[in-house]
Amino acid sequence: FHPLSLGANLRMRTVRDVCCRADVLLIVGSKVGEAELWGGVIDAPAVCVRIDIDATQMNTNMSADIQLVGDSRSVVTELVKALGEYRSPEPRDLSEPKQLLDAEARAIAPDLAEINEIIARIIPTNTVISGDSSQVSYLGTATFIPQEKPHSFLYMPTYATLGYGLPAAIGAKIAAPELPVICIVGDGALMFSVQELITAVEQDLDITVVCLDNGGYR
Repeated sequence: FHPLSLGANLRMRTVRDVCCRADVLLIVGSKVGEAELWGGVIDAPAVCVRIDIDATQMNTNMSADIQLVGDSRSVVTELVKALGEYRSPEPRDLSEPKQLLDAEARAIAPDLAEINEIIARIIPTNTVISGDSSQVSYLGTATFIPQEKPHSFLYMPTYATLGYGLPAAIGAKIAAPELPVICIVGDGALMFSVQELITAVEQDLDITVVCLDNGGYR
């Protein structure tokens, strides 16, 4: 979990500000989804590098100065090798982006930060988490539960799809029954697909659902 990795937090103003003033912005496999930019666009940084397996995505919502087409696992590995031991001649505080993001998220929703930090402390390291178009996801889980392994946070910021969380958790448990799976959603998002609890029961799936009651759809 690199301190300069901004994760799935483009909704946050501080993250967009960091992107705008970056010397180089490396976008790996992201569409920079329209829904992620509802709070404001990202002005082009000095240099934008995009890695995507689909060449047609290279200029989606943000133009790339350097386009690297290919599977991200392979391309990033080769990119790291090519950079070698290069280091910036000017030492920088790499903690600033994470500190700014944490401060903004805590200021907006301190209760969601606390809830996600509690969950982060008690879940196993190999847990798969599914989120939704819920405040608890984009103001909490995406920021306060570190994702150190691929495919461990199932989230839909590109299209802000309500009702995604529970079906995604079901799919994850079927695909990887040996892994613990937890769905963290708000009450409104859960109600968009709450009927899928029947599917989980029918398939005898061991899924934990954490529903935050913020009075969205009573």
